Amino acid sequence: MYKRLAALVVVGLLLTALPAQGQDMPWFVYLYSGSARELLRVNADGSQQSYSLGVDQNTWLSSFDLAFTSDGSRVVFCTVVYPPNSGQGDARLIVRDVLAQSNVLQLDLGKAASCRTGQNSLSPDAALVVLTRMNYYPGDPQADTSAPQWQIQALDLATGNVVQEINANSAGLPEFPISPGMPVIPIVQYVDAQSVIFSPLPAGSDASISDSYLWRLDDGSVTSIPGWGNMGVDWLDATGELIWVDQDETRPAANPGGPLPSNNVLRLADKSGEARTIFYSGDWVLVDSDFVNQGQQIAIQMISNFDMANPEARQETKWMLLDRAGSLTEVPAVELLFGNIADAPDGYVFLSAQWQDNDSGIPAYSLKRVSSGVVTDLWSFASDDPSISWELAWAAPTTPVNGLQPFLLAQ
Repeated sequence: MYKRLAALVVVGLLLTALPAQGQDMPWFVYLYSGSARELLRVNADGSQQSYSLGVDQNTWLSSFDLAFTSDGSRVVFCTVVYPPNSGQGDARLIVRDVLAQSNVLQLDLGKAASCRTGQNSLSPDAALVVLTRMNYYPGDPQADTSAPQWQIQALDLATGNVVQEINANSAGLPEFPISPGMPVIPIVQYVDAQSVIFSPLPAGSDASISDSYLWRLDDGSVTSIPGWGNMGVDWLDATGELIWVDQDETRPAANPGGPLPSNNVLRLADKSGEARTIFYSGDWVLVDSDFVNQGQQIAIQMISNFDMANPEARQETKWMLLDRAGSLTEVPAVELLFGNIADAPDGYVFLSAQWQDNDSGIPAYSLKRVSSGVVTDLWSFASDDPSISWELAWAAPTTPVNGLQPFLLAQ
């Protein structure tokens, strides 16, 4: 019944050793506008302040490319500026002081097809940043192929010096389950002072991440580690719990109507290394999962079943909250297009996009905080410009409550 995840024991113990964060700092979130390349800080009282990332309109970034220090004072990201008709551009790593509106480090990285510092690419003490690069697409006749096709580099954040690296030419790597000739872009899932967990993703395909690997920085070894490459991965430092959405083929499942797998269960692995099913739905497809309410609940994103008899019908999206006693409640939304959720003291914060009433086909955005059951409207935005969009980029960390009980098994 249970799948043994022995390697997770090591990482679970590492997670429980991390320092507590968020105890003395004021809680706030950063929203990110990709069109304006700016951050909007929204405080717990609804007050706001905008901050530019200092990049031009030719630089594309999403919230998934931004890594923040634990106090939100600095953001780290990697950019690639492409010349016309070229698959390679000039890559640059930037460390920016958000409040001072100045870059404290700019590091030219040479040519690359893609360069990423994702949301999980900083070590807890912000001493290391892990940078992933896809230097070129195999078969590109114009590409400079002198560098490895892909690289993962651990850099000293203060100096930009490479501390450790593995790449496509490194000896002793496991054989990734990716078709020969497919370009690889590694995705970082977790970083600490001793190790990096990453997943190799076939770039430019609809393939989902499923495999993950533990790279030890002390000896350079790379070994398979299950669980971290699945959809909807999140973890709780205080307990070492790891969660993800998965597909149980022995149970009925809804049809996603697209490239998503028919995920119907939520899995959890704790420090023991045992993976167990704590939630099941045969009517909705599970898409994402996040710990909220200081570890007391898990938010589960779902989409409704695709109706083969009525393919033009719009599929619904919703978020449900699962507590440790097995109770379910719904995050309220009306005609929800999509939403981002994050942990907050005594609850969660939720960014939603919903259709405007003016039949423009352009969404309106709202940010709500739910604390001890009380809903507070923090921010809203509506425009007739379809190019303006908003994402929930980061939320100040919270401290999990003491004495958390295990989640119950699903029926």
